[in-house]
Amino acid sequence: MSDNHEWQRPIAVLAADLERVTRRVEDAAGKAVKASEIAVDAHKVISVLSKQIEGIARARTTPPDQAEPVPVVSWMTVSDPGEAHRLLQRLIEWLGTVYLRYPDASKIKGCWLWHANVVEELLTLHQAWYAAYVSTEATIARAVDWQDRARPGVVRRITKALSGCSLQQHKPSGPADVLPPRVPAADAAENIASWWATTHGRTAAPSPTPAQLADETARRRDDFD
Repeated sequence: MSDNHEWQRPIAVLAADLERVTRRVEDAAGKAVKASEIAVDAHKVISVLSKQIEGIARARTTPPDQAEPVPVVSWMTVSDPGEAHRLLQRLIEWLGTVYLRYPDASKIKGCWLWHANVVEELLTLHQAWYAAYVSTEATIARAVDWQDRARPGVVRRITKALSGCSLQQHKPSGPADVLPPRVPAADAAENIASWWATTHGRTAAPSPTPAQLADETARRRDDFD
């Protein structure tokens, strides 16, 4: 559908609303309702319509670098390489335009892209910023919440997540070399599922296997180191 057609629908809706307002005013005048009451009623409706028109105009003129992010996108589940790259490019533009303007966020570590949790935090913050400042539902309350709660919280968690890390540590076999996360004792799922579904805890649970116990011991040793 062409861009013109997409914008004709909300304009047509507004035109219909204005026509209904006109009929209401004419009907009220015909029934000799006080002029002050008519004016108040018309003012309320016109105020609502004006806000709708303002929202449409704002969305129509939004700069390309402030394009709306995909709603509630998660870096943890994106699976298309092209889409992942577009998300990062849009995020990088926003980081330079908004996020890095704040002194407490201006020293983000160069290895941030290697930390999926950091990318997730920033994508979420970007979407919250859009909702607070650019979307048709933007309000001063959302903007204050973004400034006072959302942004400082993300900065604090990112600073902690990247503490002591650098690009050098992400070299192959480096201490921060990215490895896929592994859920502990995942191979016990079948036995646990069968036990729980049939007994709901009324009998003893399956015992961990020697391999699972050894893996747990190794994990604790790594955590201690």
